[in-house]
Amino acid sequence: MSKRSLPGRMILCVTGTLFASPALAEEAADTNQLLRIMIPAPKPAQSLPASTIHRSDPGDPDRAPVLETGEFLRGIPGVSSSRAGGHGFEPVIRGQQQNQLTVIDNGAQLFGACPGRMDPPTSLARPGSQDSVTVIRGYQTVTNGPGASGGTILLDRQPPDLDEPISGSFWSGVDSNGDGSSTGLGIDASAEGFYASIEGSWTRSNSYEDGAGDKVRSGFRQVGGDLLMGREGLDGSFLEVGLSRDRVSDALFNGMMDSPETDTVGGRARGRLMVDGETLRSIEGSFYANRVDHVMDNYSLRDPSGMYMKTVADSDTMGGRLAADLDLLDTDTVLGLDGRTNNRQALGYMGMMPTLNSVRTYSWPDITINEVGLFGESTLPLTQDLRLTAGARVDFVHTTAGKADAVPTTMVSGAFRTANSLYRDYYGTSYDDHTEVNLGGLVRVEKDVTDRITLNGGLSRSVRTADATERGIASGYGAAARVGNPDIDPEKHHQLDIGATWTGADTASAFVATYINRVDDYILADRARGEYGVLRSDGAMIYHNTDALIAGVEVGGAHALTDLWRVEGSVAWTYGENLESGLPLPQMPPLSGSLGLIYDTGDWSLGGTLHAATKQGRADTDATVGTGQDVRETPGWMTLDLHGTVTTFEPVEIGFGVTNLLDATYAHHLNKPATFEPNDIQVNEPGRSVYLRMSARF
Repeated sequence: MSKRSLPGRMILCVTGTLFASPALAEEAADTNQLLRIMIPAPKPAQSLPASTIHRSDPGDPDRAPVLETGEFLRGIPGVSSSRAGGHGFEPVIRGQQQNQLTVIDNGAQLFGACPGRMDPPTSLARPGSQDSVTVIRGYQTVTNGPGASGGTILLDRQPPDLDEPISGSFWSGVDSNGDGSSTGLGIDASAEGFYASIEGSWTRSNSYEDGAGDKVRSGFRQVGGDLLMGREGLDGSFLEVGLSRDRVSDALFNGMMDSPETDTVGGRARGRLMVDGETLRSIEGSFYANRVDHVMDNYSLRDPSGMYMKTVADSDTMGGRLAADLDLLDTDTVLGLDGRTNNRQALGYMGMMPTLNSVRTYSWPDITINEVGLFGESTLPLTQDLRLTAGARVDFVHTTAGKADAVPTTMVSGAFRTANSLYRDYYGTSYDDHTEVNLGGLVRVEKDVTDRITLNGGLSRSVRTADATERGIASGYGAAARVGNPDIDPEKHHQLDIGATWTGADTASAFVATYINRVDDYILADRARGEYGVLRSDGAMIYHNTDALIAGVEVGGAHALTDLWRVEGSVAWTYGENLESGLPLPQMPPLSGSLGLIYDTGDWSLGGTLHAATKQGRADTDATVGTGQDVRETPGWMTLDLHGTVTTFEPVEIGFGVTNLLDATYAHHLNKPATFEPNDIQVNEPGRSVYLRMSARF
């Protein structure tokens, strides 16, 4: 068993239940399936409120097939997502999404290359390319980089068992609705502290049918692999390097554009040096670089209804982190620095075939955002059952737009419109080099009321700078335009979290978490109506600051009723309001949850899960007075899934089941924003589907 921890602190939580982990972490039960996870840590790790860690195994027979990591995240309490097809799920945690969430994949961050969010970071991490998924809901630590006001998603791959010279795994599955299939293979090798892992998978799906039998554009192909090599010392030191490549092709989306290809390539290195000094215990560091190339158009995978359109975009990210683990004045302390730089460019083309080489817009005009942060976090045990954690960070941000004055070769609405000309038309400003200094921090208290019940509470401030789209997208003109605001202020989130956890015998656990978040300078995507400092009233999508309130409750738990029966469930509710207009914040998930009952003999199991959501009546649907980002007041819905497993044929495990057994026609309230469409689009979920999967370890 490896002694390497997840970056920073090793947190082991199950279904939101918090455990103080000893040097070798305790076993835990996952919310959605009964399993045992052993994760060793080099030192005692503190509990982190509102966190869950889940095994991410695409061959897990207890789980229905998931063809995309964002779809897998939907099964974690407190996580929602929107879809525009079968790929590109956009995770939402506590009513926040996109750059309000931080995604760290094996120590690296990447940013998608699609201005319309066809490729959020989680969609580029294939199921099977990580062993565990940790979801931190809300702002619970300053050590995971800037922003992260809504939460952090940690995708991590563990090194192989050093006691096994050769090991591996194989998995495959099929899904009837859309003829989806996925296959993966991984091989691990180790000798004398050195190890190597190679993993690859291939996934395909055609368009599925919703509950009414209507075809939904959702097909895609995805193939990729990872190579990991490393060395571990007996004292817990390690050094690891990895390479990855991923390609998504023929991705169909609802709206005016599809994505014929998205390519991602990346490299990373990380390590830890154990010092074992009186004050300094260890030093951890990481470095990464990746590139995403993306193409979307309206003609490769469909017949265009008018002019041919294409956008070619890329996103280059490089970053790193250095942190010291200290025993400082009787506190468990982490001090460090991190940094990242991201450059995005996107060129929009429009014309007639066979030639389509005239630039219509510099949609992302060579926007670079550099961020460097300093952070520190300490935990002090005040008494045997009372702990105080305090942390702070300062982030320095510098942004540029190298092609803000680049002149397109095609006119838009009778003029050659540069990005700066659009900024001046809508805001009266140009994109100049911009610098920010952002301060954040937190204070958290945890109290063990009994050996099974823990109370927690915390106050935090986190600051998120505007991303490349909010700050500088420049596409179109008039009602179809999207124009970023170069002078937009960063969001300041001030959050109060209060919660409690309970751990019973065996698999019993429960949690409740409440939060309220006052946001100053909330960045709102709105429609141009000649207000908020906007100079035009043509309905273009613009960005401005407002004040907002976000609050909610999360409850969940699991319990073994007998030796054979267990029940598990969770529910989450989020409330969002624009404090300046009094309107609901758009894209807030309604009250939703799940309830499952499982009969498990150890050799085989059968179970069922109800998923449900209430009507979302607090919707921002009218673009004449609000943003219009919500398609409708979405009706409530309920679905039933059945599943079974057979594990008697070791090392082979078989899973089977039916999703949406009653063939309900429904859609999640969350919808993807319009990119080039005049209106946002809400996509129905799949109807009934039968699946079969098989996995084996050797």
